[in-house]
Amino acid sequence: MALPCRSLHESCVWLRLLVLFESRLEGVAQDPIQVWYGKANPCLTTIGRAESQKAASNLSFYQPRFTIRVMPHPQPNEAAPYYSRYIDLIPGDDILGELTSQLQDTNAFLGAISDEQSLHSYSPGKWTIRQVVNHVNDCERVFLGRALWFARGFQDALPSFDQDICVAAAGANEMSWSGLREEFENVRKSTISFFQNLSPDAWMRTGVASDNPFTVNALAYIIAGHLAHHRNVIAERYL
Repeated sequence: MALPCRSLHESCVWLRLLVLFESRLEGVAQDPIQVWYGKANPCLTTIGRAESQKAASNLSFYQPRFTIRVMPHPQPNEAAPYYSRYIDLIPGDDILGELTSQLQDTNAFLGAISDEQSLHSYSPGKWTIRQVVNHVNDCERVFLGRALWFARGFQDALPSFDQDICVAAAGANEMSWSGLREEFENVRKSTISFFQNLSPDAWMRTGVASDNPFTVNALAYIIAGHLAHHRNVIAERYL
């Protein structure tokens, strides 16, 4: 089978996805996934499904169509250098597992913050925690929208996103703290549902947003890394 690849990295991605996808077609969905890693000394690595789906075991909406959980960590050319600050915060290749575990962990993290604390800003002119969480929610929607646009094959470039305009218009400090936390949960569930149902080839489709190229794969890691970044900021500077 000829693989539609433009680079060695993309060839490795396609080979790994092909093994995953063919295992689904052959009716061995209950067997461990065997993923081919195209490295200097290639080998088959077995990843148990029970372990990879542990974080999602209590989520009733988790019913994947393709179960493409293991994706290669994005290469530098899959997003603009700016986004490495987010991508590099996410270790490993189990991006769906990371997105799912973040949902549970962040619900607990935000739930421990009181209404009064949520209106705290660590310095004059800085965002409050409510504004930070609202920003995370809005950015996740934007990144997910880009992933949808590219994964579905649209070629038109997408515009930039000004976070300050968005925060000023949102009025997050007037929103209820419980409502913002619920909104985070709903947005993240939508994100997980989208990525878990992507076909194998859709992960490596590309597009342009804010004059920068992205792969769909990179956008999944950016979503997770962006949340990780802002959770770190809240923990270090606000609490």
